[in-house]
Amino acid sequence: MAKDQDKKAAQRSRRKKPARRTAGGISRYLFATNLILDAAAKQSEHSLTRDETLLLSTFKTESEHPHLIEQVDREFRKLLVVRAENPAATKARTEAVSGLVDKGLLDRVNQDTAVQLTPLGQSELKRISEVMDSVWDRLTEDLSEADRESLRELILRINPEA
Repeated sequence: MAKDQDKKAAQRSRRKKPARRTAGGISRYLFATNLILDAAAKQSEHSLTRDETLLLSTFKTESEHPHLIEQVDREFRKLLVVRAENPAATKARTEAVSGLVDKGLLDRVNQDTAVQLTPLGQSELKRISEVMDSVWDRLTEDLSEADRESLRELILRINPEA
């Protein structure tokens, strides 16, 4: 009986497991993300870097209200899909904020604890958002509207803290 169990266990271990398609999916997702950010940065009137484009996109709307640096940092990390303790993300966010301030797109407020879009930043956000939407539309043109919405919802559920 033990011999039969060993034989069955050996047969199970020889069965090929189906290949995981995670790497291919992740590669496509990263490619699409980079394509969107690169296109938006190239259309910028202010020579935005990839990280500056990403950070500016966290504002989502042309709100005139200040955003706490902690809030900007949290959103930036979600888009980068990195953990809170990642020092490279802190450096990237700090440099992106400084770059946007230097270009006149953000103002530091409340003793540097918050930032807000300037009128120039609002205009630039509108421009890059239109480019990002256009690239998204091209990338997802073969999907139904329901599939596009599902994809958007799934992407928003990606958890960098997992």
